[in-house]
Amino acid sequence: PDISNLHSPILLPDLIKATNLIMQNIREEKRIRIVGDYDVDGVTSTFILCKGLRNIGANVDYKIPHRVEDGYGINENIIDYAKNDGIDLIITCDNGIAAMKALDHANDLGINVIITDHHEVQYVDGVEQLPTAIAIINPKRSSSKYPFNGICGAVVAFKLIQQLYVINGKDEEEFMNEFLPFATIGTVCDVMSLVDENRNIVAEGIKKLNETSNIGLKAMIEVCQIEGNLDVYHIGFIIGPTINSSGRLESAELSLELFLESNYSQAIVMAKELRELNQKRQKLTEEGYLKVDELIEKYELDKKLRILMVKETSIDESIIGIIAGRIKEKYNRPTLVFTKSRNFLKASGRSIEEYNMFENLEKYKDRFRAFGGHKMACGLSIDEDRLKDFIVDVNNDSNLSKEDLVKKYI
Repeated sequence: PDISNLHSPILLPDLIKATNLIMQNIREEKRIRIVGDYDVDGVTSTFILCKGLRNIGANVDYKIPHRVEDGYGINENIIDYAKNDGIDLIITCDNGIAAMKALDHANDLGINVIITDHHEVQYVDGVEQLPTAIAIINPKRSSSKYPFNGICGAVVAFKLIQQLYVINGKDEEEFMNEFLPFATIGTVCDVMSLVDENRNIVAEGIKKLNETSNIGLKAMIEVCQIEGNLDVYHIGFIIGPTINSSGRLESAELSLELFLESNYSQAIVMAKELRELNQKRQKLTEEGYLKVDELIEKYELDKKLRILMVKETSIDESIIGIIAGRIKEKYNRPTLVFTKSRNFLKASGRSIEEYNMFENLEKYKDRFRAFGGHKMACGLSIDEDRLKDFIVDVNNDSNLSKEDLVKKYI
């Protein structure tokens, strides 16, 4: 694999429009805010945008939504805060493609928004539904000329900064050394297929990760005791969950602050805090997994449901996705785990290759309070009194055969 084989950033839809607006904001010394997401891809893409823009002289800060208080993605409150803080331009990363209402609100308040995202575009009666943003950089748009749409949010952010470096005559090697490790962490932890340019990004990114000069990343590697030859395993099972633990149990901004930290001893303190949060998260996950598995065995749900759906309200909503993933692995069938969130239920789903979770569940979106995701995973909110019918209907509607549910060993 070779890093010079990566696709050109300018093939992404609206990328040039976005760079023009960003450069104008920098020249006019206007304030820019990045709005990210609380998972690993969200944190790494926020880092890439924030640090990359600062490196070319932008006045930029960030907001990562809080998992429970804010929920996923840009919303009207976040836009109100931005207005009060005198922000001229918001750039989203790893979110925004479905934020129609929030974008209308931003337009009402006169705030420009650039969306960078990689999630599925919504369609109504075969018509693409896009929010009204100045620029929407997403390889999944129908108009996209980009040759590969399987990149994560961090790579979309990476491409935007790459082009801004070109415009500003900055060193490409410096850019790769600083940001490729973060594009790699996002790609691995968002479980993107390691094909096309993702293979090159990850292969080269791991080399650069092993010799990173990022103080926070170095501190995390030291605290987790994984110095030496880091590979995909260390990213997916140690670095990723450690970054993720702050967004699950506290605020994802802790992880981001670590990567922006320039003092090594301070970075070590922060990395230790994240490691402790991750250990706490592991314990909660193990307890939650056992409870869900017990329910499945007790009610023989794996014999009754091809799409496993389990409600266990004692589980913290921040870890239902991990538990759904483990249950899916054990029973090899699409799995949704529901828990209580305020006065409704929140679910996180993980799927198998044979079942496109986003397409199959999108049919029921009029029953949900919120819904989003892709082929292999989703998140949704639903009122408790609608759950029973939903479970029955989704299972009756599924075309999964017994063969589909047999584990395949390649």
